[in-house]
Amino acid sequence: FAVMRKIYEEELNLNDALLKLRELPKTNGVVLIKGDSLDFTGYFNEDGMLGSELKYSDKVYNNAEALAELFKVKSEKVKIAIYELPIHDIKFNF
Repeated sequence: FAVMRKIYEEELNLNDALLKLRELPKTNGVVLIKGDSLDFTGYFNEDGMLGSELKYSDKVYNNAEALAELFKVKSEKVKIAIYELPIHDIKFNF
């Protein structure tokens, strides 16, 4: 079965992490951004972001709203990790 492979990880400020979202690799994967006040998970493929969730200020935002809110957050130190999920390796059992 498919295994997620970490292809990038760094601790930086949120503004720099947001720039990384524009440079996601042309593959299938997951991007995680975690800070003291926020927890963001985004799913992407070759065409860009497919869906996302942001937990911030005791609220949960999804998809376009999650991205919009993420850009409003005051910059803070975050950890960003990008994982590749090799879709072609996934085996389906019926």
